[in-house]
Amino acid sequence: MASRPGISSFDSWVSEETLAAGQHLAFGICEVISVGAFDELPYVFEINGGQKLSFSLTASHEVDLVLCDENAYDGWVDAGLQTEHPADAILTLRHACQHSLEFRPDEDTTLIAIIINLADRPVQAVVAANVLDSAGRPC
Repeated sequence: MASRPGISSFDSWVSEETLAAGQHLAFGICEVISVGAFDELPYVFEINGGQKLSFSLTASHEVDLVLCDENAYDGWVDAGLQTEHPADAILTLRHACQHSLEFRPDEDTTLIAIIINLADRPVQAVVAANVLDSAGRPC
């Protein structure tokens, strides 16, 4: 794996074992995005219990990545985004140019992964995400 991938590199999301086995990952989302200054960008995933959400990003400058359920996100938006993050987040990853998370809920739910740019300039990022079944295959 590359020690510090460039903004267009996907090597950081592929394990050495996967490459050695000659396997390729298929991503449900694989895109370059821009998030404005002091803005956020949510990604919504309807996921069944036992499936796994895999989400990674590489950004041009530090961002936060928050994972929450639909109710926490709706409450945060309905309150006017008065705090930096939803209060009832499942996971909050702060101040980094690279983030990766995996989460497997016990029951069917809607998960929201939110990229939050707290800087006074736009951020460019590469986002890769997928929902995998219990055998690790893309859904």
